[in-house]
Amino acid sequence: DGERAHGFYYPPTSASHTGPDGELAPLIVNVHGGPTATAVPGYDLRIQYWTSRGFGYLDVNYRGSMGYGTGYRKALEGKWGIYDVDDCVNGAQHLIDAGLVDPRRIAIRGGSAGGFTVLSAITRSSVFTAASSCFGVTDLKRLVRTTHKFESHYIGQLIGTQDIDDPVLDERSPINHIEDINVPLLLIQGSEDPIVPAEQATAMYEALKEAGAPVALEVFQGEGHGFRLATNIRRRYEAARCGGSALPPRPRGRTRRPLRSRWRTCTDGSRLEEAVRPPVAARRQPLPPSSLRPLHPGGAGRARLGSGSRAVPDGDRRLVPAAERSRRLHRVDGALSRAPGAVGGVVRPGRPGALRSAD
Repeated sequence: DGERAHGFYYPPTSASHTGPDGELAPLIVNVHGGPTATAVPGYDLRIQYWTSRGFGYLDVNYRGSMGYGTGYRKALEGKWGIYDVDDCVNGAQHLIDAGLVDPRRIAIRGGSAGGFTVLSAITRSSVFTAASSCFGVTDLKRLVRTTHKFESHYIGQLIGTQDIDDPVLDERSPINHIEDINVPLLLIQGSEDPIVPAEQATAMYEALKEAGAPVALEVFQGEGHGFRLATNIRRRYEAARCGGSALPPRPRGRTRRPLRSRWRTCTDGSRLEEAVRPPVAARRQPLPPSSLRPLHPGGAGRARLGSGSRAVPDGDRRLVPAAERSRRLHRVDGALSRAPGAVGGVVRPGRPGALRSAD
């Protein structure tokens, strides 16, 4: 349509390996989420994972992405599933025409809104020979009914209608174009995803399986809209590289949703990742007076001791737990100051000291 789109191309690079002479590199087209987010240039291990293994990598900032002006971002309003798809297809075709990549090995991948673009691209184009969608949107009507309140009207703005019965939602939903998908497709999904529920991926998988299309589904138990555990992140990339095959078996049984993880060093020197859950409320006990330190002089009030409180006579200083004191951030003369031991804006508890200005 004569418009210009943007993107960043990363050629395959390795310090120790080279591709066969005369052979063009395969290409991965990455579609960011949002959909009005953006891809930025720079050193990114998620990109290096592919370029170090011989893949070219195209990070597309299709129309609708941030960073190129308000008009560019708003260009996607009413055109989601059209302009983003066209820009990804044209980006891949540009590299093919330039003789930089192998037209027989062009894959496209994306997550969330990017997954929707991936699924739409393989229904509307024959450029791509493989695809991977991570917690991608497959059914717009189902998304409108189940999405969280914060984005309840966002889909209507992107599609161009707030009417859930408008036929454009059915027309742009990839699940209604199963017959047009003829390339291998990998669906990756977290079982506890609150944004794009797992039923979106499972419904797509069942429909493609019934139609005899080449499809694989990997559901990660306990993960949400974006993976947290390093083991699952590694497995996700292995699934994308292997097409969902040749992976270690998934653990059986119900897995509790991990809130965070930590690494533990074993006696043999190896490192083990384990899920960590915060202590339950029943374990919270009132802190002894010895754990309290004065914070501010003067004034009467009440000092909080764990879940309870006690009266403080006039003239006493208000007391707070030392751990809480060390976490507090202070602003002095407009400059952020914090206690020693702060890393990335987080102050390690138990290491109070004199305040210092941040660099």
